[in-house]
Amino acid sequence: MYDVLDGGRDFRVRICGTALTEVIGFEVGGKLVSEIDPPIARRIKLTLQAVLEMRAPIRATTSRSALPGQDFQGSEVCALPLSSDGTDIDIIIVASLLDTRK
Repeated sequence: MYDVLDGGRDFRVRICGTALTEVIGFEVGGKLVSEIDPPIARRIKLTLQAVLEMRAPIRATTSRSALPGQDFQGSEVCALPLSSDGTDIDIIIVASLLDTRK
């Protein structure tokens, strides 16, 4: 789950699941996306900004990990926009499925 900051210029990771934290190898909860390793941050930011631009849920897939040495081949994500005032998107929930086949 991500908080939208400054109209989407950055995002704060509100919560990140344990399984995803174990795969990427470090805790991201509470961090700004801009503070995360660039290959991962780039993918996250592109996905979240697409949700803001389309103002709709999106599904995105990747064919490989953003970082070398990861134990998964690719991923599929579903990103859902939420609004506390019914107009401005201020939270985005993301569900990730990692392909762990080798």
